[in-house]
Amino acid sequence: MADAEPRPDRIENRVAAFLLALVPGGLVVYFSFNAGGFFPGTVGLACVIVIQLLIVRVLLADHPFEGFRSGVAVIGAPLAAFTAWILLSGLWSDSHDRVLIEFDRALLYLVLFLLFGVTVRTATRIPWMVRGLAAAIVLVSGVGLFSRLRPDVLETTSNLAINRLAYPVTYWNALGLLAAIGILLLLGLSASRTEHRITRAAAAAAVPILALTIYFTFSRGALLGLAIALPVFLFAGRSTGLLGTIAATVPTTLYAIVDAYRQDVLSSNTPKTAAAVAQGDHLLKVAIACVLMAFLIRIVTAYLVDPLLEGIELTAERRRRAWIATGTALGVALLVALAAGLPGRLSHQYDLFVHSAPKASGGDLRVRFTDPSNNGRLDHWRAAVDEFDAEPFHGGGAGTYEYAWNRHRDVDLRVVDAHNLYVEVLAEYGIVGLLLLLLTIAGIAVTLALRLSSRNRTLYAALLAAVVAWAAHAGFDWHWEMPAVTAWLFAVGGAVAAARAGARAPVGPTAQRSRVPVAAGLVVAAITPALLLFSQSDLNSAAADFDHGRGNCLAASRSAIDAIDDLSLRPQPYRMLGYCDIKRGHPAEAIAAMRRAVERGPEDWESHWGLALALASDGRKPIAEVRRALVLNPQEEVVKNAAASLSEAKGPKALRRTAEAQLDDALTSGALTFK
Repeated sequence: MADAEPRPDRIENRVAAFLLALVPGGLVVYFSFNAGGFFPGTVGLACVIVIQLLIVRVLLADHPFEGFRSGVAVIGAPLAAFTAWILLSGLWSDSHDRVLIEFDRALLYLVLFLLFGVTVRTATRIPWMVRGLAAAIVLVSGVGLFSRLRPDVLETTSNLAINRLAYPVTYWNALGLLAAIGILLLLGLSASRTEHRITRAAAAAAVPILALTIYFTFSRGALLGLAIALPVFLFAGRSTGLLGTIAATVPTTLYAIVDAYRQDVLSSNTPKTAAAVAQGDHLLKVAIACVLMAFLIRIVTAYLVDPLLEGIELTAERRRRAWIATGTALGVALLVALAAGLPGRLSHQYDLFVHSAPKASGGDLRVRFTDPSNNGRLDHWRAAVDEFDAEPFHGGGAGTYEYAWNRHRDVDLRVVDAHNLYVEVLAEYGIVGLLLLLLTIAGIAVTLALRLSSRNRTLYAALLAAVVAWAAHAGFDWHWEMPAVTAWLFAVGGAVAAARAGARAPVGPTAQRSRVPVAAGLVVAAITPALLLFSQSDLNSAAADFDHGRGNCLAASRSAIDAIDDLSLRPQPYRMLGYCDIKRGHPAEAIAAMRRAVERGPEDWESHWGLALALASDGRKPIAEVRRALVLNPQEEVVKNAAASLSEAKGPKALRRTAEAQLDDALTSGALTFK
């Protein structure tokens, strides 16, 4: 069904509609430059802002629920049920703070969906959403790529896997997926007949930038997601602008990637040396040349090739011949693949994925692109499956996968997420949670597929392919916890599910009278993200003051108390108070604080370990707490060291000295969490 052209009667309606369409792109930029949106405070602030936007619409719009229709209900119902199921998991999970953190993230996705779902869909909204998203991703990727090529100009402070491009998102695979999604959106803009020729050319010109970004993340998952999604776009888009887009993007992108591959120092563990800067400066010039060349080629093809192809009438006979030719080509390709032994090769690659260890890079990250190993992910997935087997209906509760990993792991490797959205949902929320999540994602994808008959077909095809890339990559990583690469999905889902402008009459007086109750409900919903926002802000201040035990314990304690006043469910501020009390020689206060931490995180090894040190600082043997910490995390070196040292300590003085020494060692090890 075609989109209707909007004719708003007031200029403020047009401005509001335009700004609303740019919200997803703005969120991508905001989250990307704030650790991808991983931490609760960032999510809390964004959630509060989106809820405020929704409240403003409910109270001030002429017809606040005009966009709501059956499609919004079909997708929104399982998403709302999934969000409620997360909150309900607090009934069988002891980690109530993690329940609220996961609930707030899902709530953000839900209110984003509703914000766009209750607003009527117009012919201009989706194009502006795609343009805004694409521009935001180009900005984020461009800044990240520049920091890699010219670290002498834009120096980043992250020391985590410095050899893989992660700035500004902080996680290389997330940045790689974001760039892959951006490429699909740019291809849609470049190939769309409804876009201006300059827009088509600018979109094609940005593709080499995003391709280079993916290359320097060395993310195999991003490439896999892109490889799966590209055929979806090509098949679903079927635009006359595809030929010109391919002519502009393929050769320029390949040239940029090949030249990047030759810059060996940039692909090493030392990408900030003088030699790397020289190679980066060279590659930057090559990238600029490729961008300009792609722009020029697409401008030429937009003026010369696109009109010729648009002038060709697609009769029924020509369509039939095209389908026959396509089917024949696919059949020939299949026969060639079979003759070349493709099934055997795929079987061999699968065997390597399951059984082989990661290749030794020797400092050269380029070997990752030919490395089929699972990089330990099978171990992560097995831990999730074990947790699911224990509670198949409702799982272990929100955010508890980390505890399952700590109990089941065989190596001393800290993992917070299962690196697979679907098995992690099974582990934490059981079969009910997985079904609700799959219904939501499938609903968005199906709704996008139903929009392929509209005048914005190519843009809908690009969005559909982006959803496919995201869903495929979600099976290999934890991007649900990174709103920078996930929030857009639900904004787009709400926009495409909303009713068309003019497709239905305004809602009746009953719906109009519901403005105040709905707004009041939204105010209540904003309470938990606001509390998490304040709590996280105080925790961040406490951690900065504490500085792993080397800083100002007095200031850290004040901030930790403020965090408790904001939200007393979290164990971290109590642990920080306990650590400071141990260092200041106040064992009774340390024991009291650590006991409160244990009450709020009974499955958290850090709380039991901290209580063991607090008891030892009081001259008491903490045998029970040490044993409990070992049960919860038997591979943790900090716990094993404490168990060995405390068991050897004789007498109260020795126990106190041992507790202080163990705390100092742990604080410098990086094994403890403070926020």
